[in-house]
Amino acid sequence: MLFNTKPELFIQFRDNSILYMIYDRQKNQVLEQEQLVLDLPVLIEGRLTNETLVQKRLELLIQEKKLKKAKTYFILPDYFTMIRKEKIPIQLDETEIKAYLDLHINGSIRLPFDSPKVDFQVIDRSEEHQTILLTAYPKDQIAAFQKLLEDAQLQPVVADFSYLSVYRTFKTLQAEYLSPDKHTLMIQWHPFDSSMTVFHKDVPQFNRHTNFPRVAQSWEQSKAGQWKWTGTEQELSIVLEDQINAIERFLDFYKYSVMNGETMVTQILLSGSYPDLETLYQKLAERIDLAIVQLILPEQTAQTFAPLYGLQSKEPKAKPKKISKRKQQSVKAEKQPVEEASTVHD
Repeated sequence: MLFNTKPELFIQFRDNSILYMIYDRQKNQVLEQEQLVLDLPVLIEGRLTNETLVQKRLELLIQEKKLKKAKTYFILPDYFTMIRKEKIPIQLDETEIKAYLDLHINGSIRLPFDSPKVDFQVIDRSEEHQTILLTAYPKDQIAAFQKLLEDAQLQPVVADFSYLSVYRTFKTLQAEYLSPDKHTLMIQWHPFDSSMTVFHKDVPQFNRHTNFPRVAQSWEQSKAGQWKWTGTEQELSIVLEDQINAIERFLDFYKYSVMNGETMVTQILLSGSYPDLETLYQKLAERIDLAIVQLILPEQTAQTFAPLYGLQSKEPKAKPKKISKRKQQSVKAEKQPVEEASTVHD
């Protein structure tokens, strides 16, 4: 027998807005989605700001939709996203890997910020070592979002990255384009920032997040969440030309610096909140000789909500079991060389 449960809430905080989606997991149905545009910034360089205003707006939403204590999944800002590969001892099991990382991070494994929250996935094994994909994010930034949601009487259960969630959206809706053998560049293109992530065998290989602060003042967002360019058409054309040049440099960097010239990106997936993705698609097709696939979402779902749509297939992870002190000591004794970080910030 199925019991009625409260719908889940999916949330993403953007520069001046809060995007939310209310999802009924029992019925596998999106009940509502909307973008709340605030008068003051929500994020500045990936960090929460004007927390009191944001919390009050969340509390109004929760009261209106009767979502108190609802399970909440939220997207972390791309600004601090970091992924890289690490080689670790072959004998470590999943629980021991966690202990190994705790011991070596900011020692032999160096990250660009202190006190990171890390996650990992084993992606390859050989006779001598195993390779993990390490994802990291500043722990204090995750805690800030968690506190905001908890103070607003929500129950945060999952924090996710937009590039993983949007990729899940592609897998759900357009899986025929995602061959494991391809090196797929997924671009999330927004009015004044972008995120580019290469996937191979469903695993992210390299990520770059870039802000375009010089053009931010030329974009205006309406209360309905629609973006409008306030500069001239010539200025916009120059901006797009510069951004496409950056994509071409990214493709070259991935081919020659990340893959040592052995392989290259073989297709592009395009999504994002840019107000005219069709024009971007055409400009990319004119400049870049690769197959380009534009994300097609269900009717009534705008591109802006692609990261939230992907949270439908995201489940909370089970907590790993604790390991004995003896095993912790054996893990501590192992030290391995470190691979270079696979994330670059402009």
